[in-house]
Amino acid sequence: MRILILTAVFLLSGAVHAQEFKPYPRSKVTPAQWERYFEEVKSGHAESLHDLAAARLTVFTDEQTSTIYAFTQPGHPAHPAWVASRLVREGEGVGVRQIGYYAGDRSAFETLFRRYIEVNDKLKRATGLAQSGKP
Repeated sequence: MRILILTAVFLLSGAVHAQEFKPYPRSKVTPAQWERYFEEVKSGHAESLHDLAAARLTVFTDEQTSTIYAFTQPGHPAHPAWVASRLVREGEGVGVRQIGYYAGDRSAFETLFRRYIEVNDKLKRATGLAQSGKP
């Protein structure tokens, strides 16, 4: 019985600390929701922080889930917004699952989101990872 309780506690504590990839049902969020998620990702992945001041982005990586979180900084046209990209296995290959949220200008966010899709496509071509996983 004690082992079952310890296992349950371990599993629940892992669930509490796991970073949710899709925290909201819609891409339009409030500034408070943006701030809350930013702080959550920052507290869980602070050691991976990269400040890309020229691009007005703050980027965090989660190597365990192969996820990159890119948050806009003040002065970025889409601020406040973020895009998260996660590598996923697709058959024999690797694909990218991408999601994004915005609390500012929708058009600027859509531009940011499309740029990340373009970067993902270039990365797949450069590394020889096609949708099927074959060069």
